Amino acid sequence: MKKISYKNEYISSLLVLKNFINLMSQYSNVRIFAFGLEKFTDDLRLYKDPSHYHIEVNNYIVNAISKNKNKLTSKNIENYLVTFDKKISRYRLSDKWNPKNAGPISKTGKTISTMEAEKMISK
Repeated sequence: MKKISYKNEYISSLLVLKNFINLMSQYSNVRIFAFGLEKFTDDLRLYKDPSHYHIEVNNYIVNAISKNKNKLTSKNIENYLVTFDKKISRYRLSDKWNPKNAGPISKTGKTISTMEAEKMISK
């Protein structure tokens, strides 16, 4: 939505991220991670509210950081931004991913179990 409605701000935010990564890459004690390319970021069923993920997503992120995965550097930021932009461009909110339109978000009710979340993250 931001890409369409606020195109200049969207482009500016990508450029800010690129410049920030390039600037921070000169410091050995700074690591920056991004998870925008992960499939779970598109699945609204894995959000507890508009800004917080299911605990299993948080566990996945902490584990990835501990293994130095999803790290942004001056060498990979260009590819990350191109891939991220493609993902954003293809995203469509549909009944399949919108729990408000699709009924229960879980087989057992309204809360996704740890096991269900783990399966959704690993897809």
